[in-house]
Amino acid sequence: MPQLEFLTHTRYQGERFRKGDIVELSEEDVKFLLANGLAVAHVTFEEVAVVEPGTDGSDDKVALDVTATEKLIDEEWKLDELKEDMDAVGIIGIEKTLKKSDLIKAIVESGQAEKLLAMLEDETE
Repeated sequence: MPQLEFLTHTRYQGERFRKGDIVELSEEDVKFLLANGLAVAHVTFEEVAVVEPGTDGSDDKVALDVTATEKLIDEEWKLDELKEDMDAVGIIGIEKTLKKSDLIKAIVESGQAEKLLAMLEDETE
């Protein structure tokens, strides 16, 4: 299941979450919370540098996470491999005729990047 880190104190489906809480939720819940700017995808890879909440007082955390995720995907996949792995992990709703950078951006913006990143996690185990 995808993990999220909350950017603010949030009450969602009767449960309270504090800023900085990291939780696993269903893909549907993840998409809703990401789309509304309440949380960011939590990536546990050492290669992805993430600013800890509250350390610099900025609201740039979402942009930093997106950029780091896009960079990681770009470094780990060639275009043809990315298209194959999109099918393998069930990434849907994205046109595969896009150039690589646009394809990666579309994957991240759709909230489905965690599916690809999970493949990297599986390889390290």
